[in-house]
Amino acid sequence: MIQNHNENLWKRIMQIENFEISNFKKIKNASIDMEHINILVGANNSGKTCILQGLHFGISILQTTSLIYNKQRYYPKTLALNQMLYSPTDEFLKLQNNGKITERIGPDFYYRSVDDNECKLSIRRGKNANLSIAYHRNNFYRELSNPIQPFSIYVPGLAGVPLREEYRSDGVIAHGIARGDANLFLRNILLRISNDIEKHLEFNALLQNLFPHISIIAQFDENHDIYIQCYARVQGVDYPIDMLGIGVLQATQLLAYVVNYQPSIILLDEPDSHLHPSNQRLLASVLYTISRDTNTKIMLATHSRHLLDAFQNYPDIQLLWLKDGELQEYSSYDEIPMLLDIGALDYGDRILHSNYKVLFLTEDENTSLLESIIEISGFSEDEYMTLSYQGLSRSDLAFSIAHFVNKIKPGVYIVILRDSDMLQSTEIDKILEKYNRFLPENSKVIFTRYTDVEHYYCQKDHLIYTLNISEHVANDIINEAIIENNSKFIMDFSAKRGEASREVKNADGRPCRKEQILNAQHISWDLCKGKTLFKKIKDKAQNKYSLNPSLLYYKTDTLFDENINSVAIYLQHY
Repeated sequence: MIQNHNENLWKRIMQIENFEISNFKKIKNASIDMEHINILVGANNSGKTCILQGLHFGISILQTTSLIYNKQRYYPKTLALNQMLYSPTDEFLKLQNNGKITERIGPDFYYRSVDDNECKLSIRRGKNANLSIAYHRNNFYRELSNPIQPFSIYVPGLAGVPLREEYRSDGVIAHGIARGDANLFLRNILLRISNDIEKHLEFNALLQNLFPHISIIAQFDENHDIYIQCYARVQGVDYPIDMLGIGVLQATQLLAYVVNYQPSIILLDEPDSHLHPSNQRLLASVLYTISRDTNTKIMLATHSRHLLDAFQNYPDIQLLWLKDGELQEYSSYDEIPMLLDIGALDYGDRILHSNYKVLFLTEDENTSLLESIIEISGFSEDEYMTLSYQGLSRSDLAFSIAHFVNKIKPGVYIVILRDSDMLQSTEIDKILEKYNRFLPENSKVIFTRYTDVEHYYCQKDHLIYTLNISEHVANDIINEAIIENNSKFIMDFSAKRGEASREVKNADGRPCRKEQILNAQHISWDLCKGKTLFKKIKDKAQNKYSLNPSLLYYKTDTLFDENINSVAIYLQHY
């Protein structure tokens, strides 16, 4: 623990305990009790940024009222866009959840401190398309509305700083921070810290807790200088701060905001973006240091499994999972990193809470074609669930997902569906031996009967039944699609045989040479990549034969798969 050089340094701001947002952007209603570090996770457009923006927007409105009072000696009841320190959009009347702000409905904000002080803010439409605001003016309001010592600092991105900075007044910097532009004024902030002995000692003590041999120096002579000079001293050598490594620069930025302003909360929107995993772990360490050694709390939004893993062993961490603007329940911290890793947060509540017997895991992003095969092969819609993610052919990832689902949904049967691609039966047997050594109980790997799922829909009989054509026409469509694209199919074949060779070699098997498989001048139907062939068949059916290719998506008995059906039969007696 860092010993404070000024015992009052971290006692100027009331700590936030709880906040609520209603009817703001994606958020209908959200109430969050704050921990030291609060991590927002969720798929794109789930509401993570809305939470960050909403918390800061309400505070910035209160800051605006304080500025107006200080200048004009009255507390405003309406605000125009050009008066607001910060707004997520120029069309602020559209900040209402699922509509526009009116005279009767609009966003509401509630803030509560650790000592149970409360402040409420309501926003409605006023005259001339301005905002009408109602707010409580009490002790907590004075803390929240302080424009010089901001209660919250919102940082949409980290690590980018300009090459030069001119000296700016405290008011200009405070306005920039309220807008989310704190990075543009980093040297100005560091100069303030360097000119305050207590802050300078505190800042370098915190920084050297992370980087023992680094200190920061900022200088400016108002009589001679145009730009602020700011250096990182590393073992006696001075470097411009823009030359710092990204991890050190992030730490410098965050600690500067905290030491100079002592905010109650810092709001970070995907601070891990484009960071190497090692720097993400460093970022977690910086944020934990801030939460441990100061009174500043952290709220951040992330998509990163690495960052969540780094935080997992720290105390006082809260994980908040959002979907469609609502907070979701989950059983343990472990669940979210895995769902994040496989890109399944959109499916999360279904995976955890739905009542299904079988989970089919597939690499195909569009699962509708597979679902038709599953249902033709013996399953009803309510008996199974499909989950799409990338990297299924990587056995380590497949094993991790299977064990994860087996842990959180015991009793669910797990089917890992692999494309057969150009694998031969002996090669598939070798791969299955490897899978079966590590897979948990109640799980099975199934390879597609043809090269991939789309290949099922390229069968002659499927064309006959769905397009209502003769066998002769069906054969013509298929043969013409193959012959006219022969070189493309051979390229696909060669690429897949290369992948097969590497995988089977890793499985201690001896792959077949591609020359032993591909003997004909024209590639055969069974060696065509189904995804390519299905597209060419649809084009041929429509453009030459004036047939409706969407009919090919209909379910027919030709899609039946014996291996999938064997799972359905097994579960009837399970």
